[in-house]
Amino acid sequence: MPVSVILPIMGRSSGNFFGRDSLIMSLPIMPMERAMSDDLELEDCIDACDDCASICLESLTGHCLPAGGKHVEPRHVILMLDCVDLCRTTADFMRRGSPNHARLCAACADICDACAESCAKLDDMEECVEACRDCAESCREMASAAA
Repeated sequence: MPVSVILPIMGRSSGNFFGRDSLIMSLPIMPMERAMSDDLELEDCIDACDDCASICLESLTGHCLPAGGKHVEPRHVILMLDCVDLCRTTADFMRRGSPNHARLCAACADICDACAESCAKLDDMEECVEACRDCAESCREMASAAA
């Protein structure tokens, strides 16, 4: 939904902040809460990304690091951090209504699948595996719907 914005042009003094030297623009500004709250699939995907990011980070710091061993192998830790960051970024793209969100959703699905596979090989990582699989499925649907 476009919103009209009045921007003063700097460097000119008309004596009136919103006078003739102002620029009126229509910008597609989306609400911060949710850019497209009427789209349930988008909402579900944002929630899945947020959940996955939180659960992966929580699993990494609360379980993997204290457990040590295979839980802290560099490939696994880097993959989990990639998953956290990409899930957060993908959710942000969807929240602001970016036309590029489908590309990020496709990448997010791939990273979440890889993270789920890595976590499934380790003990006590079921919650992370489930969150990653749910997010991957939701992101895959979002990416294919936009294609």
